[in-house]
Order: sequence, then C-alpha cells, then structure tokens
Amino acid sequence: MRLTVRSLVSLALLGGLSIISAHAGLTRDQIRRIDRLFAPLNYPDIPGCAVGIIQDGTLVYERGFGMASLESGLPNDVTTPFHIYSMSKQFTAFCILLLAREGRLSLDDDVRKYIPEMPDYGRPITLRHLCHHTAGLRDYLALVYMAGKNTQLYRTEEGVLPLLARQKDLNFPVGEEHSYTNSGYLLLSLVVERVSGLTLREFADRRIFKPLGMKQTHFHDDYTEVVPYRAWGYYTKNDQETEFGLSFEPSNLVMGCGGMMSTVRDLLLWDRNFYHPIVGDASLIAEMQVPGKLNDGRECNYGLGLYLSRYNGLRTIGHSGAFGAFRSEWVQFPEANFSVIVLANYSEVNPGNFVYRIADICLSDRFREEESGQKPPPDLKFVELPRSALEDKVGSYRNTETGSIYRFYIRGATLSVSTRSARFDLAAVSDTLFVGVNTPTDRYYRFEWKPQPEGGYHVQALYDGRREWLLVPQYTVEHTPDDLLQFAGEYYNDELEVVYRFEVEDDQLFVRQGEYRRGPLQPAPTERPEPSDVFRLGGTQYAFLRDAQGGVEGFKLHAGRVQNLRFQRVDASPAPLAGGTREGPAGH
Repeated sequence: MRLTVRSLVSLALLGGLSIISAHAGLTRDQIRRIDRLFAPLNYPDIPGCAVGIIQDGTLVYERGFGMASLESGLPNDVTTPFHIYSMSKQFTAFCILLLAREGRLSLDDDVRKYIPEMPDYGRPITLRHLCHHTAGLRDYLALVYMAGKNTQLYRTEEGVLPLLARQKDLNFPVGEEHSYTNSGYLLLSLVVERVSGLTLREFADRRIFKPLGMKQTHFHDDYTEVVPYRAWGYYTKNDQETEFGLSFEPSNLVMGCGGMMSTVRDLLLWDRNFYHPIVGDASLIAEMQVPGKLNDGRECNYGLGLYLSRYNGLRTIGHSGAFGAFRSEWVQFPEANFSVIVLANYSEVNPGNFVYRIADICLSDRFREEESGQKPPPDLKFVELPRSALEDKVGSYRNTETGSIYRFYIRGATLSVSTRSARFDLAAVSDTLFVGVNTPTDRYYRFEWKPQPEGGYHVQALYDGRREWLLVPQYTVEHTPDDLLQFAGEYYNDELEVVYRFEVEDDQLFVRQGEYRRGPLQPAPTERPEPSDVFRLGGTQYAFLRDAQGGVEGFKLHAGRVQNLRFQRVDASPAPLAGGTREGPAGH
C-alpha cells in the first residue's frame, strides 16, 4: 500500500494540488513563488528532486518534484533516499571529531601514524590537513580515470590505497594551498576504521544516525544492497530533453568522501543538531566551522567538511554533492535559523541555484550590505567606440597572481570578458578604460589597457575596489607538422602504471591511452609569440620536458585535481630541433 499512497500524493502535487499550508515563517506568496521555481520539474514523466526548507527547526516547505524511478512510476518526496555524495564529507569529519574528543586521535596527528602505507613527502600530512583539503593530495577519482583502469578495482578504500601510496609527488607542498580533493576524506574513513575497529558505516550508524533518528541514512558500502523506494539517477539523451537514460550507477565511489544515502526528512534532524546538539556538543559543532589555515596564516573558506561563506551579508555553512546524475545541496543560514535542502536525481538540476533563489524569496528582509564593494562612480559616463578600437583589445590574458585566464572578445557591438567562473559585458569609459556591467553579485570590475613599449597591452584589473591584478597577454602559435613529430612516441608513468602514446595524424597531435584516442591537442597560450611545448585538451594540460640536448624526454600532466604527474619517454627520443635547445616549460 505504501507505493500506492506515495504515488497518489505525488500525482496530486504534480497536478498542481498543493498540500502545503502557510507557516509562521513562510507566507502563501512565498510558497507560490517557490513552487514556480520548480515548475519545470513538476511532471510525472521526468526525474527531479526533493526540497526541504527549514525555519527554526521545522520543515516549513517539503515537496517532491518529478520521479524517483521512471521505470516504476515512483515519485520523489522528502522520504526518498538519494545519493548525496560529497555532502557526506561533513559526517566523516564529525566521526573524526568524536574520536578526537575521546582522546583516541588528534587532528594534528600525522596520517602515517594510522596509514603507514602513505609516502613520506618531507613534511607531515596531518588529519587536519586532510579535513581542510590543504594536504596537496591528488584526487583518486581523477587518477583512476587517467590510468584507464577498471573502476571496479577501486570500489573500496583498501582498493584505492595502493594507488595513492604510489604517488611520488603532491599537487603542491603540504599546507601551502587549499585544493578540494576526495583522497583526503577517503583516508579519513580508513583512519576511523583503524582507530575504532568499525567500518565508517558502522561507526556513523552507532554514533550519529541512530542517536539522531536518521533511519533512512547510511554509508552505502555495498553497491548491491537494495534500498527500498530509493531514487535512481537520470540524464537526458537528446537536446529536446524529452528522452531520459538511466545514469551510470557509481559503484566505485568509496566511503568518506561520498557514499552516503539520505533523505530530506533525515537531513532535517542533522540540521537541528547544529542548534541543539544530541550528538556531540556546541563546542564540537563550532569546531566544524573553524576555517582551515595555510602555512602563511591565510584562511581558506573550508572548515571540517563544510564550506564557509556569506550571502548578501548573512553567514552560510553547507556542502554540495555531485556524481553520475545525482546532485545535492544543503545550506544553512545560522543567523536566520534557516536552511534549504535540495536533493536531485537528474543531471540537469543545479541545486545551488535553487537554494539561493529560495533564500532571495525568504530572507530578503534579513539581507544586509556587505562591507566590500566599491561601486562604479554614480556620475560615470560611457562612450561608444568604433569596432576597430574593440578589436585590438580582443585576446587571452593571464592573471599574474592567480594564473586565471581572462578571455576578451566581441559580442555584438560590445566588448565582453569570460573567465572560468564568470562572463559579463564591458562598457567603455575611454578607449583604454572599461568597467563591467551585469557582473556576478554586482561586484565592481575595472579594466585598463596599458600600451607596452614592445607593442601590445598589459591590462590593469581592479576587482571590487580592493584587489588589483596585472593581466598579461597570451599568444597561441601553431606548430608546423614537422615540429609536432618530435612529441610523437610512448611515455610511461609508474604511479598509474600506464602508457600514453602521442601520434601525429593530419598534421595534428593526438594522445592514445589503450584503445582510446583523444584529441586533437591544442597548443597552450604563452607569453611569447612562438610555439609552446605545452598542449591542452579540455581541462588537461600536457607540458613536455626537454633534456640538456633539447630532445623531448617526457611530459608533466596537469588536470584540475591532479598536478605534476610526470611521464617518462620510453621510446627512442628524436633528435633535437635544428638550431639548438629550446627552453622547456616552467617547472622543467
């Protein structure tokens, strides 16, 4: 009978009959506006999400949209179990804190005290480094992909550990930077197991989930386990979004960094624990929200399994999760005793967008001006420039402080800029000075082109009236066909135990890994107008290395959460280029 009742309730909702009434913290108008946000998912023949809005410890809005299972006609609702993936990290960190409170470990312990299989990188990697993502470890998911291995071999923590133990280098020196990686939390789950004698699932069940009454929550450490009424993940198979496919069920994700299944109703109980602790205490909850510190004293925006940020003047804590077709987000606004949970089983859903649009609807009267932003002067006058004056501003520029690339281009009759995280138009104040319009969160961006004696421009960028950056031009120069042949050959990495083969075909460079060939590779921009030894393919960079005679002896692979992965050439190295040795890339 349960399936029938759930289906009838969902079909009533999908038909537009809301069973939600106004609560003290939510007006009928707010409910209608929130309903409209999710209208595109409010159909009985598509996947969707479950939504919970918490005010003062009470669910003031709880609804399911779309289907948990298209095959069985099971709808999503707030008791549907979803994979929440990286949202799991806060629970792993909490387990570590519980053990630390009992004196069974310290966050400042060297990870090798518990996992001696890990290499010695010259400076201890502490459990605190792992919690804050400041250890510099390469991400194991990216390593498995790069190795082209059977992911079933890496289904457990013990299966992944040998791969991590073979890594000879880090993405950066321990404690120097903050860079998100799943490997740290994987190791933390092993620490929990080796210290407590229980699996992470068993420990979390006994110490967190059962005491809080989270009956539908668990670390899903057996991918064959049947979970009643759970959500399955879906993606769209065509541009019209009218045909859906069942997403790959990620059986290879180990525990700690992900692996949890939970529901909106259960996560309500976890949210309440931050205000009125049943497990842990107020000091332990506060410790989760202390930002990590780098070696130079700078703070990062990550506590113990929690992102720490602000939105329109209000402090926020929370975390997102994504893998396969599942997407999740939990954000708490502690000063307003307000939280939003969105759990989705559809790859096209962006829970974060929904969370902050809901906050705009419900918390606008609590928002306050940030003590930041210099705004554009109110009397700023804009000028119209001929297209020729815009064309000489077009190009790619590198931020000399952060390494980010700014691409300036013409859109219609307007100069625009795009970065990895933002895209907006520019308005001209003069023929060399531009300011951003419709910028992210209304921040103030100012760009001034400064002619250089050797020709071209540098760009002085001012962000939010506080941070000033220098942007330098990047040149992209194509290689000749003969030039490309020097990179062709086989290269081996013993950390991944894999061979990459570079091939030249139709005057273009490709990389082959086993039966898979990718490419063509594109030359990376440089600061000098000459061919580079660095190539890119999507987010992956191949930086070739040269020996003393100028021959290509290997390359370093850089790809997001994996950096400095060195491959050694294993075929006969070709003769150096005519004309002598060319400098290798930075870091040779």
